[in-house]
Amino acid sequence: IKQYKEGLPPELKVQGPPPGYTDHLFKFRMTIRKNGSTWPGEYPFSPAVHNAYRAIPDPSNNSGIIDGGRPETWPRITKTAINWANDYPGQNGNIPGLSVEFLESPSFRALATREAMLKTLAFLYYLQTELGMSDWSVDNRQGYGGWFSTDWAEWADLPEKYMPILSHFPPFPYVRESRRLVGIKTMTVDDILRDETLGRSLVSKPHSLALGEYPIDIHGKNDSIYLESDLGETKEKIPNDWNGDGGLFQIPFEVFIPEKLDGLLAAEKNISVSRVVNGSTRLQPVTMLTGQAAGAIAAVSVIQKVQPRELRPIHVQAELWRSKSRLSLFDFEDAPNYSASWEGVEAAILYGYMDPLTERFFGVYDEMHWVEVRDALRRAMGIQKFPKRDLQALVTINEFSAWLEDLFKKDIKTYRGVTDGLAGDKVLTKGKLASTVLALLKAAPETKVKK
Repeated sequence: IKQYKEGLPPELKVQGPPPGYTDHLFKFRMTIRKNGSTWPGEYPFSPAVHNAYRAIPDPSNNSGIIDGGRPETWPRITKTAINWANDYPGQNGNIPGLSVEFLESPSFRALATREAMLKTLAFLYYLQTELGMSDWSVDNRQGYGGWFSTDWAEWADLPEKYMPILSHFPPFPYVRESRRLVGIKTMTVDDILRDETLGRSLVSKPHSLALGEYPIDIHGKNDSIYLESDLGETKEKIPNDWNGDGGLFQIPFEVFIPEKLDGLLAAEKNISVSRVVNGSTRLQPVTMLTGQAAGAIAAVSVIQKVQPRELRPIHVQAELWRSKSRLSLFDFEDAPNYSASWEGVEAAILYGYMDPLTERFFGVYDEMHWVEVRDALRRAMGIQKFPKRDLQALVTINEFSAWLEDLFKKDIKTYRGVTDGLAGDKVLTKGKLASTVLALLKAAPETKVKK
């Protein structure tokens, strides 16, 4: 919605209270009121707080700086979204949320969508009247209407006077939950618990294909009877501190792939997560990353001519790293994503074959000794016997290359592409070692990779 400072077009004024308006009026008044509280405060809040909650940049607005952290600038907002008092069915009585019939029945879905549109239309009328925002209405520049619209034009029993406004409604509603896959693995609340100080999960997932950072945000009932008891999910496990449960968590390869069915991948709100976890993975920044991950799985499956479950996750991760998609919980200052060692550092952290110097620095320029080289290969590939060297001596790149050829002499054809790229008298660095071990892992046959 937007403010029409030059005057509201007559067709965008809601012509009288829509059907069901009085049913929603109490909830509207308890949420937003003309003389409501500022933020932070208590319900009901003011129109300025409502507009700031989902404020959108307006290129035509020249009224000055608008800062989300400065409430005194919020009255300058001229464009926002309605996403507060218009939840459908909303927190009413004992209704836990939409029935699964919404997913299975086109007729029920059409009815529920229309009821949701009516509730939003009712709030728009409330906004134009009781809230005093008489020059606000739907934004007629969004490109909706025509074929790209809701089915408002087929809504025979709705008074025609509301049609000009409904034509500018989005083409479909935002539905927070959907049918979820039973995958090879199902994420539960324990998988997304995060340390507030570190801003991340404490346990790394080697097969990570995407990151999320949103706190758990469940709408509708979150009592234990509405959660998956077979996964051990209970209301008591849900963090109740909105400000304290944010931070990075990882979404692994196994949640995209059905437990038994081949030829199918999930993304968005369909991945294998509990209802609680869906409260964190359903948000657009996360779903863009899980969508990218699902696409990468599909592409690599086609290239390798195998079912998704038969893939080695590291090959999918390699494709995501090529697109600069971060998969680890760390963001080291000495290994930015444009550096030559970034992918290797990501892999070293995911697979635990090398440790970072500190929380903020990996130590990519540290010079390597044979003991560090040996330990990295042992941790990455499970190798126990190595060509003997003075473990406390520094390692040059040429020496490292010759050592690898000796180590893998029985399978040298497999690793020749890695060793041929190693040459030079400089001392091997930690970043170079991390990248080389990643190359070895990608080249290794399945049976040579440590489980």
